[in-house]
Amino acid sequence: MQFLMIVESPIKAKTIGGYLKDEPDEWVIMATGGHIVNLPADDHGVTQKDAKFEGKWVIESGKAKVVADIATAALVADKVYILTDSDREGERISQDIITHAKLKNFTRLSVNEITKKRILHGLKHECREVSNQVNEAQKARRLIDREIGYPVSQLIRSDFRRSGSFFVPKGVGRVISPALHILCEAEQRIDDFTPENYEQLVVRYNVG
Repeated sequence: MQFLMIVESPIKAKTIGGYLKDEPDEWVIMATGGHIVNLPADDHGVTQKDAKFEGKWVIESGKAKVVADIATAALVADKVYILTDSDREGERISQDIITHAKLKNFTRLSVNEITKKRILHGLKHECREVSNQVNEAQKARRLIDREIGYPVSQLIRSDFRRSGSFFVPKGVGRVISPALHILCEAEQRIDDFTPENYEQLVVRYNVG
């Protein structure tokens, strides 16, 4: 039988290929090279309708051929195993390759340790479905990055350049943005503080 395994890293594909080369079945290991779908680089790519945000998801530059090659290999495979990373990013890559390569007979393989023993064990015992909840979490992260991180990053870079700083940060992201907001609020409270004199009374009681 012939099986197809999809991973993210070409180095990982080569390593796993070495593990499986002596197995009785024929294995083809292919790499996505990271994400295949993302928000556009030349457009904000996020629209809001009421309280709902929608992303304009496009295939990344150079990844159309990767998708086509995987789709072709999947046509002759008896089964497809998707061994992308177990985090949100890996889950999203799994779903995107399933959707755009139009995979049919596939399963999600979860293995956190790339050794021959773990790979062989995972093929028998650690297959599952792709998590839609994790996928939605990854989409939300990217939308927050684009809606908050991008505008704040532009302001920060502009301010650093205007100040003549030799260091200009690339960006601040979804985590540093609210942290920066908290710091600014704390600084504002310090500036608004009005010192007042007070007296401290110390009383000693002698109980006879």
